[in-house]
Amino acid sequence: TSEGEQAAAEAAARLGRLGETGLWLTATLSVARYAVTLGDPRRAAGLLDDIARWRGHFDTPLNVAFYEVRAETRAALGQASGALADGARAVQLARETGSSELVAQVENNVALVAADLGELELAAEHHRTALAEAHRTGLLWRVAYCALNYAQTLGRSGELTRARAMVLEALDCGVTTATFKTKAAAVGIPLALALNDRSLLQACGDERALEYARQSGEIQRIAAGGAAFAELFRAQGDAARGRAVLSEKI
Repeated sequence: TSEGEQAAAEAAARLGRLGETGLWLTATLSVARYAVTLGDPRRAAGLLDDIARWRGHFDTPLNVAFYEVRAETRAALGQASGALADGARAVQLARETGSSELVAQVENNVALVAADLGELELAAEHHRTALAEAHRTGLLWRVAYCALNYAQTLGRSGELTRARAMVLEALDCGVTTATFKTKAAAVGIPLALALNDRSLLQACGDERALEYARQSGEIQRIAAGGAAFAELFRAQGDAARGRAVLSEKI
């Protein structure tokens, strides 16, 4: 992710010098997306303010992405009402395009924003729509991510059995990317421990996921994965190893 941010920033700088306004806007929005993902929402907010001055050059996909990223940014800054309003606007615009791929992406990300703000019922509504649209796309990787994120919200709501079903659906998609493995560990390990489900634990507890999270540079991914493995190590009787994971400097 950190490498992605650097690449997007370089692209934005070169496109700006070339006067390619549309592509510069897209690249700059990508930098903002990476910035908030990497734990720097203030930088993301500054970039969003910069490109907001060029709204007359936005096409529909860029407009959707703008509201989606700003929703994530405002949520990270604690601006709950603004984040939810932006999320609703992004969803509305995405639905108007009729693209199941775009709708699935936006609904999924808006669901995560709502969940982070504690709006779990609203998050669940968006998760259900995201998953349904993901199935329409036929893209198994999209189905996997939407199902796994829905499982996370269900787990937070105490619906552990339904959360387990969602994790299993995600795993059945056969996705093997580093991003998926880190999310599967963060969601699946605590769930497996709560349910005393050894098979689920074995499916989600790949220790390589902890290293993948570190390599990403994403603070939330490192924290969530680290917390899950710390809980696992403690449950296995190695509290010292769990404490070592939790005390790592990010």
